Amino acid sequence: MHPVEHLRAIARSASDDPTDLAASAALALGELARIDPAALVAAARRLVERQPACGAIWWVAARVLAAADPESECEAAAEELWADPTFGYVEAASLEVPGGVSSSWDPAEIATAGAVGVEVLAIGAAAMALDPRSSRSLIAASDLGVQVWLVAPRGRMLPSRIWSVLERMVPGARRQATIEEVPRYVERIFTPSGSMELAELASACASSCPEPSELLAPWISRKT
Repeated sequence: MHPVEHLRAIARSASDDPTDLAASAALALGELARIDPAALVAAARRLVERQPACGAIWWVAARVLAAADPESECEAAAEELWADPTFGYVEAASLEVPGGVSSSWDPAEIATAGAVGVEVLAIGAAAMALDPRSSRSLIAASDLGVQVWLVAPRGRMLPSRIWSVLERMVPGARRQATIEEVPRYVERIFTPSGSMELAELASACASSCPEPSELLAPWISRKT
């Protein structure tokens, strides 16, 4: 498949696996960088515009457009996404929790768990994008008084300028997602680096990826 057609398919995709979607985007952008590097900026903008709630696609696009060697950067990004250890850290930590950790949205299951793992589509310093299932899990855990762990796999944490654009774009997107404040009662946040406290979130997001003007210019200029 030609990379432009591949990227169009990714832009239209309703896949519920953000990591796989972003890795596929990285590979397609890498192929585009090889045969038509001048088309990279437009392709990356089109991807994030069509998949604004997918934090990992923003992460890929930002890295690629900021890289001196976009083709190699695409390959590295895909490999990092596929090798993400985040869920391994969650699984290891869950062994220490009486009742285990649930990823369910069913209140009956959550009520018997020691903690609920809420996977984010994207997360900034103070807010996050959630799919409907994760949003229901968060609500049920709060209602039942069960501790909440946020799960932010590779590419889901984003710096402030990217987040500000994503936050404005998500409400009108085809993919169902909501923007919600990061609750102060979150006990732990799991990332590819392991577990961290809520107080560390802002600094982790700030250093998560570049913020190239080439990617953000259309939306930043509209805001101003």
